[in-house]
Amino acid sequence: MVFEFAKLLFQFGGAVLIAWLAVRWALARYKSEKLWDRRLAAYADVISAVAELERLNELWFEEALGSTFDEETTQEQIASYTSARRRVRDALAVGWLIMPSRSQNVLNDLQRWFDRTSRVRGPSDGSIHLEEGALVGQALIELKQEGRRLLEINEDEHGG
Repeated sequence: MVFEFAKLLFQFGGAVLIAWLAVRWALARYKSEKLWDRRLAAYADVISAVAELERLNELWFEEALGSTFDEETTQEQIASYTSARRRVRDALAVGWLIMPSRSQNVLNDLQRWFDRTSRVRGPSDGSIHLEEGALVGQALIELKQEGRRLLEINEDEHGG
């Protein structure tokens, strides 16, 4: 009788232990996947914003060389540029929580540049777009590399 009770108690304890371990594993996996999803969303948004800044800087630099501007198109571009800058600033706040320091440093460098050049420029400021374009282009490369590394995305499988 005592042996049977001890056997049942041991089986019950074992079942509780296995259930507890399974729940801990499932919860850890869930948290890990949620963090991965949030990091992916953060990198996707900031890379999209930086790519938009790069596109506009290149476009404005080329327009400044040719001195041809369409005022209506320029206003739309400035609005897009302002929005992209805002998204970079917002990504910096999120980055403090879920991005590694390398990505935070890249975003900090961009934000410092934006703070120094607070006035949104249009196509007529060619020299500023050349300088900003270089900074933005390098930031885009570094953010893509760091995002791929952090998210364990193989470059060969998913393109350059």
